[in-house]
Amino acid sequence: MMNDKKYSLHILYKNVLSRRRAVQNRGLTLIELLVAVAIVAIMIMVFGQILNSSQSAVSNSQTTMRTCAAAAAIEKVIRDDLRKVTQNGFLCITQNPVDGSPRLIAVTSGVTPSKKTADIGNGGIVCLGLCNNHMSNNNVINPANILYHQAWVLFGTGGPTIGSDILGYDLESIVKLPRSDTTPGLNDMNDLASFIGLGWAPSTSYTANSSIKIPTNDTNDINALWQVLASQCTNLSIMWTDGSVSDGSNNLCWYGIPAIGNTVGKPAAGANPDDNYWKSITFDPNDPSQIEFTAGTNIYRALWTKENQSNWPKAIRIRFTLADPALLGEGISAREYEIICPVGQ
Repeated sequence: MMNDKKYSLHILYKNVLSRRRAVQNRGLTLIELLVAVAIVAIMIMVFGQILNSSQSAVSNSQTTMRTCAAAAAIEKVIRDDLRKVTQNGFLCITQNPVDGSPRLIAVTSGVTPSKKTADIGNGGIVCLGLCNNHMSNNNVINPANILYHQAWVLFGTGGPTIGSDILGYDLESIVKLPRSDTTPGLNDMNDLASFIGLGWAPSTSYTANSSIKIPTNDTNDINALWQVLASQCTNLSIMWTDGSVSDGSNNLCWYGIPAIGNTVGKPAAGANPDDNYWKSITFDPNDPSQIEFTAGTNIYRALWTKENQSNWPKAIRIRFTLADPALLGEGISAREYEIICPVGQ
């Protein structure tokens, strides 16, 4: 009887063990497999979205760092230039006659080494502008949106040559130039008005296509003489202030060339502030107090010279928009930057 019980328990144990093994060895059903696949797919999708968000945040951060670094470098160049501007020379804010983009041209003083030779001048001429469309060597217009910085060295010996940044004038020669002469011409160097004109041919011995223009209009005129501060730069604005504030507020009044919209001239006494009265004023060589005038069809020009140093601007405001060239076409928005700095300080 005892043996029968042991035998029955043994059979029961074997049955339980065989069933457990059967359950352990049984594969997944189709429904269980589909549920597992769906769960894995959802997890991959969630992790993918998290990864994309992280990559986007990193990319935007890198873009901000690159554009901010470029803007900081641009600010250093501009501040160094405006700090060295001398009121014994000239300062001019004008427009590119082709596209209306603003330009700044000024005489600087102090030790100025050449970037092309071993010569060192006692001053320089700098130009800041936006080259929206430039001519390549095969005369094809290439849109570039280049913010450029053109620098010339005032060195009293030797004439200018193509590919050189040396001008055959020293600072004293520039200072002695009158505001304007009675017969100004585009290709003479007898007065500041002509100097800031549309062009200057360094010598009659050079051919017409090798003339050096201050400021430049295209890359053929530059011949590697400008420093590219940034590409993919748009909405350049150059404004100036005399320190006056608008009525009813402490905001400074700014005049000059905004990036978008009409130029802003300083209104005459009693005139409507919205009137750009400069459009009807031509350059008067006998009026050293004159600041703004027209330089062609609706081409704004503001000129400060040594003849009246009391009317020079207190500060210059430059705004521009930068985009990261590495991320063009990826929907990354450009960023706007502003630089405000005094002149000659």
